[in-house]
Amino acid sequence: MPIYDKPVRILIRDLVAALAPKQGQSFSKDDAIEWFARNYPKIKEGTITAHLIRFSTNAPSRLHYSVRSDEDLLYQIDGSRFRPFDPTRDPAPIHAKSDVTQPPERPTQTPDSADSSEFSSSASPPVDRRGMQPPSRQPNLEAAEVAFCLIVHGDAR
Repeated sequence: MPIYDKPVRILIRDLVAALAPKQGQSFSKDDAIEWFARNYPKIKEGTITAHLIRFSTNAPSRLHYSVRSDEDLLYQIDGSRFRPFDPTRDPAPIHAKSDVTQPPERPTQTPDSADSSEFSSSASPPVDRRGMQPPSRQPNLEAAEVAFCLIVHGDAR
């Protein structure tokens, strides 16, 4: 039963309408938390953060929240910034584990077959469908997502 007249999944839409009513505008997680503190102070910070992830079309951890297609509302710019999802320019939303792009497997090289192009500064690092470097280039991403899930679900603080 919601604490207020509307459940948080509906209040998130009000938040976006207030903080980023036009395409191209963005807001931070802290902006969202402040908005809820002013308008709906009984909603906990962890609930707000979890709903931001649930509504972020490019957040792989949204799958932990039984996301629905009518919840494709936000695009996560980075770890703490969000903007309205734009289906004409953003990648398709993540609705299933198969939607998450895995980094390609690296070919194994023997010392004899290695060439200097591996160390060339002109080679750009690979990016996933969210425009971010894959986890192999971001070793703390998986640990951060696990920690986030533990905090949101109350298993660790």
